[in-house]
Amino acid sequence: MVAPTSVFQFKGKAEDVRKIGRELEVDAVLGGSVRKADDRLRITANLVQVSTGYVLWSETYESELKDVFAIQDQISRAIVKALSIELKCEQAPLLKRSSENLEAYHLYLRGRYHARKLTEEGLTNAVRHLEEAIAMDLGYGQAWAALARAYGLTAFYAALEPGEFLKKAKKAALRALEIDDELAEAHAVLGLTGFVHDWNWQEAERMFKRATELNPGDATAHTLYALHLACLARLDESTVEVERAYELDPISLFINTNMGWILYLKHEYNRALEQYRKALELHPNSYLVYLGLGLTYEAQSMFDEAIAALEKSQSLSRGVLQVVGALGHCLAAAGRRERALELLRELKGLSKQRSGSEFQMALIHIGLGSKDPTLECLKRACKERDPWLVHLKVDPRFHGLKASSEFTALLRKVGLEAPVAAEAKARKSFFTSK
Repeated sequence: MVAPTSVFQFKGKAEDVRKIGRELEVDAVLGGSVRKADDRLRITANLVQVSTGYVLWSETYESELKDVFAIQDQISRAIVKALSIELKCEQAPLLKRSSENLEAYHLYLRGRYHARKLTEEGLTNAVRHLEEAIAMDLGYGQAWAALARAYGLTAFYAALEPGEFLKKAKKAALRALEIDDELAEAHAVLGLTGFVHDWNWQEAERMFKRATELNPGDATAHTLYALHLACLARLDESTVEVERAYELDPISLFINTNMGWILYLKHEYNRALEQYRKALELHPNSYLVYLGLGLTYEAQSMFDEAIAALEKSQSLSRGVLQVVGALGHCLAAAGRRERALELLRELKGLSKQRSGSEFQMALIHIGLGSKDPTLECLKRACKERDPWLVHLKVDPRFHGLKASSEFTALLRKVGLEAPVAAEAKARKSFFTSK
């Protein structure tokens, strides 16, 4: 089944069902309409076979709004029957839900919708709606898991305090699992916070494997696991995971841009450009797509194209620090030193107001060829537990530091390099003597 993020692009469009099915690479498409009048619902649904265009099943349902969950399950069972799928348990609900509060459910859906935008405004709205849903139903496990994910995404994709949001993400995910320990999304968020904030890479991997075991169709979990593997330089394994995510949700902004990012980390720049251009067709107003294009152009020394893409990203992002750092690095690499220094001064001013600036300043310093200031910024970023530090081992912009013992020490601190034998032996001796 293709994820909702890929399906929603066709909402309200008079497209031929067979064309939609081919684009989504599915055998059957469920379409229909929902009409609401006061507290009454009228739902029309039909299931169409893509290869022939024939209607396999159709039905109209009328009921009170409060019965919407029961109707969802009826439709699911009718589709299962039409597709001749054998169920292991005929009486169990096909749709897992954890709230009977209709308004909480609506807020939950709105929260998920806004989170998909991956913008500061979208994620702020997502958090607000999901917090409101939980206030209406404190036992709404799915809403807690979705809120955890929204907090985690905010740490990366919005101009806000990353460390605080990652702590909130972990807390919300743990609450979700207290309610239902089989919520795959909550396990995936614990995987995310485990490697980007706690630097506990083994536990993070365990969480990702549990998430994908519970729900093999969770495209976000596969993508987060792919990022975890990429940061450890397990790039071939990472590619397998992100390609699986792409199969499940080929339209998702999150998946498309992260697929491009992993190709960039693999130094497969032509493929990365191709991926980001595909993403641009789907998401022409996303700063993330232009950011990826800019980084990839820069890696190929196409500086004019890179700067143009990164400036476009900056205008769309409205202050996301990641873009400022990327643009500053590119300007420095292109020899436009004065403009790079302007952005560095801007980041220095921001560093007095909030965390998250040190890593981006390190990027500009390394672009300027200033090794010592780069390392000092990275050390301060380490104290802040900046989430972008997890890319240090594989980000090509820092490859010039690989020979530095201080850089290697930073990698060890983040958990990206195993301790040297002497350190490991000393640590073992210390604990044994205790």
